[in-house]
Amino acid sequence: MAFWSRWFKADQKAYGSEELWRDLYARGVSSTGIDVNWKSALQCEVAFACARVIAQGLSGIPFRLMRAQGNTREPASEHRLYGLLEDAPNDFMTSVEMFDTIGLHLVFCGNAYLIKNNLGRDLYELIPVEPGKVTVSNDRGVLSYKVSFDDRTAQTFAADRIWHIRGPSWNGWMGLEGVALAREAIGLSLAAETHGASTFSNGAQLGGFSALSRTSVLNRGTIYGRPGRRSTVVLTTPARSR
Repeated sequence: MAFWSRWFKADQKAYGSEELWRDLYARGVSSTGIDVNWKSALQCEVAFACARVIAQGLSGIPFRLMRAQGNTREPASEHRLYGLLEDAPNDFMTSVEMFDTIGLHLVFCGNAYLIKNNLGRDLYELIPVEPGKVTVSNDRGVLSYKVSFDDRTAQTFAADRIWHIRGPSWNGWMGLEGVALAREAIGLSLAAETHGASTFSNGAQLGGFSALSRTSVLNRGTIYGRPGRRSTVVLTTPARSR
């Protein structure tokens, strides 16, 4: 793969974030021919089970805003952010649901975004946004976030209006997408599930046998049996022992 060859090539040039992004996100199709993205990864039983464990582990941790009092700490219960993290970040989610969503976004997409809505100078609510609907721009260290909404409108937010949580990062301002990094493994798992389902949907019945002699030649690309239906097993005559 081009991605790994850049790491182990002796005469390689400097590998920057642009080259890494191109290698990771230039295509979503794995070597199995299956398009791997966060939606298809959710259908991979192993990937989803692992992500759910991580997300539920994150949401199970109590998040409390604390205030330092000398050498001790005490809950800052009068602060607006305390209730948003402890109880409910908005009118339609609990804090457990919010952190569960954040965990899934981080595992599959490497980034989680929440819009900080203010009422006057006070933080009023936190609204999670799907990572695929956010475009991040970096203008000489100044980040801006363009968010696309379901009504086909878009709005650009300054960095102080977005709570951006990053996973492991290469350039420091964008997390690496887990699905892209594990594209081949997830694609292979999905292909195996599809192949197994196709086989058992036919009752694992064979369409017939075809015996060939030692001098027979199997043409590459020839399909023995009906595609998508029962398969034909091809048997060759074993070589005689001398």
